[in-house]
Amino acid sequence: MRSKIIVFLIVFSVSFSICLTQTLDPQKKLIKLDSYLPNDHQVEQGIYLKQIGPFCIDNLNNLYLGDINYCIFHKFDELGQLLFSFGEKGQGPLEFMQVHRITPFHDGLLLMDSVNKKIQILDEYGKYQSSFKILKSYSSMAVSDEGLIYVSPKNTEDHLIDVLDTKGQLLRSFGEKIKTKKPHIAFNKLILSTNSKREVWAAWSYFPHIIRYSFDGKVIKKYTIDNDALKDILKWNEAQSKSPKITNRVTLKSLLNCFYLTENRFYLFLIGKATPRIVEYDYHGQVKTIYEIYNDTKKIMYTNMAVLEKGEERIFYMLHVFPEARVDVYKIISVD
Repeated sequence: MRSKIIVFLIVFSVSFSICLTQTLDPQKKLIKLDSYLPNDHQVEQGIYLKQIGPFCIDNLNNLYLGDINYCIFHKFDELGQLLFSFGEKGQGPLEFMQVHRITPFHDGLLLMDSVNKKIQILDEYGKYQSSFKILKSYSSMAVSDEGLIYVSPKNTEDHLIDVLDTKGQLLRSFGEKIKTKKPHIAFNKLILSTNSKREVWAAWSYFPHIIRYSFDGKVIKKYTIDNDALKDILKWNEAQSKSPKITNRVTLKSLLNCFYLTENRFYLFLIGKATPRIVEYDYHGQVKTIYEIYNDTKKIMYTNMAVLEKGEERIFYMLHVFPEARVDVYKIISVD
């Protein structure tokens, strides 16, 4: 087991690898909580979340936000106005049991239901279009402009990523996994993202690594995040992964769960000894801007992030799962 982990880590020191250290003096900006969704008025109107689930932003800057408990989804516009809601518990069209991944597709939405073992495709108005069964358990999902669906299997098969069409047919697989003797170990938990350049990005949740692939699975670049904020968590994860007592319930701490890709940038939310911050990188791996959070976030748990770029302006949407169930919206308030 230990040798397998070591081999995996060595992979990131070979060709195409970039170590993302803060070698330059990047610009620093202060961001502050500006609003949240649902807002107080919407909660008074009955739009609230018991157990917040997946969320995403579409290409028109609309926000989709789901409730795992009630199996209902809400669509908000860029100003935070509720456009409509849809969904209920069940097994039919627009019915769900446990949606754990959603992603925008054209002007609509794809939703992955891990209990019903199904992916549903909706239009921009939340109307059912089609669906298909999935034969494996997947931990992440992203979709390309042309309709290729990239998903990461939870088990320990040879490949890291499966490629499906919109009817659920497996087209190909690619990417090298960490191999383990125990099935369903979480080492290979990923965040998958795509862009208009026909690229697929895979960020490991528990290790500081990101791989940038072409649409057909060829490695373009490998990035290793070298940041002081991650070192204590990485040390814990490496110790856990090398333990001879490792089980299916291995406890690892998230490193890169809050990863977001745009057309020319990617963003990481980093926590640790330093002030919580969002770091903006370009595709060469250079740190462009560090956004330090003004508010006290020590008792807040954020598990996902989306970023809206509007010229030099940045709006950050943070999935707040504890102690609230909402999306926090952060905006820039000052520049160093």
